[in-house]
Amino acid sequence: MKSTISFDDPPIKEVVLGRTFLPREDFLLPYFGAFWAQVREEFPGTEHAPPIIDPSEGVIDSALLPRVWFISKDMTRLIQLQQNRFHYNWRQTNDLNRYVRFPVVQAECLELWQKFEEFVLEVTKRALQPVKAELTYTNFIEIPGATKVHEVAEEVLLEAAWGGHSRFLPPPRAFSHNYTFGLPEGKGDLVVAATAAKRKDTNAPVLKLELTVKGECRGEESFEKWSNSAHDFLVSAFKNLTRPSMHVKWKLREK
Repeated sequence: MKSTISFDDPPIKEVVLGRTFLPREDFLLPYFGAFWAQVREEFPGTEHAPPIIDPSEGVIDSALLPRVWFISKDMTRLIQLQQNRFHYNWRQTNDLNRYVRFPVVQAECLELWQKFEEFVLEVTKRALQPVKAELTYTNFIEIPGATKVHEVAEEVLLEAAWGGHSRFLPPPRAFSHNYTFGLPEGKGDLVVAATAAKRKDTNAPVLKLELTVKGECRGEESFEKWSNSAHDFLVSAFKNLTRPSMHVKWKLREK
């Protein structure tokens, strides 16, 4: 499907686009550093993080080397590497960082992925074997005047209603909902997580709405083609999950 939907002022805080590949135990820490040398001018910062372990991918070995982050000078972009995973993030670090739009994130990710593929082949003499791809959009949504997080959820989501006088239970003080939807033609899944949160600076109630598309992306389908389809499905799903009144606020455009 080709989406004709876009939002001029979306509540996006982070976008992650990446791939998993068959684990490479021969890709050792010195190679992480050697690849960093190739991108260090753009990504001078570094951090360690625990490896992502996803049993559904057939990888349950907790002995994987740590995940390594290479971080851009302005802190808005980062590369995540581990022995079976490559991710590229854009993130909003303050209210002045406006979302750069998906084509920009995609183009930068594709360029860096190609550079990583070529580097691994050069240093190990074995090509990567991609398995799956993943696209995640993380939104943090506030409603002016809302004092409870359930009020934010009711204002934003179509399937969230805690009002009325017939309920025994009061509105929840916190919640975490997860939904999984199948993609057309069995090409993967969309996982939606709606979670109660708070702003660190003001303690205001916030709805964290995260949408992740995961699916197989091997040699028969290009990463670019897959990411285009994933993006179109994700944006259409976001519109379908949220209320028309919010679409006005986020400046929905449909061609």
